[in-house]
Amino acid sequence: MYGRIVGKGLLACVAPRVDPNEHHPQYLLARAYLQAKEYRRCAHALSGPGLCGPLPAFLRLYASYLAGEKRREEERIEKGGPLGRAPELLNPELEGLEAELGKALAPLPGEDAGGGTGGGSGGGGGGEGNLRGDPFLLYLHGLVLAGRGRVAEALEALAASLRAYPVNWSAWMAVQSICTGSSVAGGLAGLLPPGAVLDGGPPPAVAAAPSPSADPSTSSPLPPLPAGLPVHWTRDFFHASLALCRQHNQEALSRLQGLAQLFRGSLAVESLVASAHYGLQNLDDAQALLEDLVARDPYRLEWGCRSGRGGAGGGREPLSGPPPPTL
Repeated sequence: MYGRIVGKGLLACVAPRVDPNEHHPQYLLARAYLQAKEYRRCAHALSGPGLCGPLPAFLRLYASYLAGEKRREEERIEKGGPLGRAPELLNPELEGLEAELGKALAPLPGEDAGGGTGGGSGGGGGGEGNLRGDPFLLYLHGLVLAGRGRVAEALEALAASLRAYPVNWSAWMAVQSICTGSSVAGGLAGLLPPGAVLDGGPPPAVAAAPSPSADPSTSSPLPPLPAGLPVHWTRDFFHASLALCRQHNQEALSRLQGLAQLFRGSLAVESLVASAHYGLQNLDDAQALLEDLVARDPYRLEWGCRSGRGGAGGGREPLSGPPPPTL
């Protein structure tokens, strides 16, 4: 789960590092509670003394965050009435989590606030000092700040998390969700309260995804991105995902072609290329790519790819209708 960055630029990778608490019985018990979606029980199992490293700290705080999300959803259903309409509700755990994360991640007196980002998660000693700069606690801090409407600070925390650990795709998707003002990326659905501002202005309106026959020139512009995002191959995936989300299919295709050279034969890249071709109305190219995906990994596309034309491929219908989901 944790590691250190080896190398620079696009080909930088994460070398694994063993956390001393990773195989502790109490941590393993708490992780089992989390997998069973017993979030309160998970947090309680790690609330006692003894385990104070970054791994159990993240699991305890993240379990509390998920417990609050679960309660928020329950209240939304309870107050929604027969029509399912309910006022926007906030995660009740956000205030306490912000206070605890702010204390754990705060730099020491005389230390630059950005200087501890890279090495704060190193070492296996106890105490709060080894939590400063931990990439996963910074990621959780970004989610909490976004939920409280402090979007600029949330993006700063997420960027710091990605600089320390650029292969956390959930952090990239959180940045995308905030920048687009949408919940398309997942993970931040319903977090932004009404009236939350994005870098001094309201979040951009989220237009409905245009139909395949829509004019690509009418797609919404790409939003500005926070400064300080790392130079890494995950950033190219992020730019491609953001371009697809905003229907900038040509730009997405350009990004994906570079990634296809870096990750030859990747099913994930090929599926995104198929989505970009579909958005550009290159239906024959999209059809061919999807049929190749089905042939190489027939059980991946659970939505039932409609490949083949005019009775070919077992009489399946040609590619038409709504766009396939992003894989």
